[in-house]
Amino acid sequence: MERQDNKYKYSQLEVYKESLESIHIKTKTIIVNVLLFLFALLLIFFLTRDSIDPSDLWPSLFMIFVIIVVNLLFMSITDDAYNSLHVAMYVTIIGIHVITISLVFAFQTPSIFTSLFLGYAITSIYQDQKGMILSSVMLFFAGTTIVVLHPEFLALYQSSNTENLYIYVFLMVFVTLLTLSSFILIKRKAFFYNQIASIKEAEVRNITLMNQM
Repeated sequence: MERQDNKYKYSQLEVYKESLESIHIKTKTIIVNVLLFLFALLLIFFLTRDSIDPSDLWPSLFMIFVIIVVNLLFMSITDDAYNSLHVAMYVTIIGIHVITISLVFAFQTPSIFTSLFLGYAITSIYQDQKGMILSSVMLFFAGTTIVVLHPEFLALYQSSNTENLYIYVFLMVFVTLLTLSSFILIKRKAFFYNQIASIKEAEVRNITLMNQM
């Protein structure tokens, strides 16, 4: 992952800003791992139900385990924590959406369709612009595929084209609103980091002027 060009006069300030972002992503990664663990416990509970075929849940449980292990491995990297945590974040976002999509195709019921939005909610915790775009695109294409190609999953097999269109429009509006709300939060976070970096830059400039006197 390419770092941004220096926006500040002093190069160490860009490193300082990256360290703030790394701490932020690491904290969010821990929260996401906890939520994935709780989600895994929920799936394990469903395994105890006689009406559930275990073969429908084992792949999702395995993928959750893999994602948590990958996150722990990348979090342990200290030499390039900034890039490592971003890679872990992208892997996690893709993995979560793959899990929710696999659950929809495994159960093929209208209620399980909400797992797509649950997955998006978990990934939005990162509050990262590129991660938000990736998550929104995956949610949009997953929802489009299900509504258009597999309407029977939503009990829409015998419904009219108009009803299918209403659901598709609702999906587009919902994804758009989620994306905009996430974008606003991300911009507020970026403004906060820029303010801190600007304060740090002023401190470095004053120290430099004092040393030159």
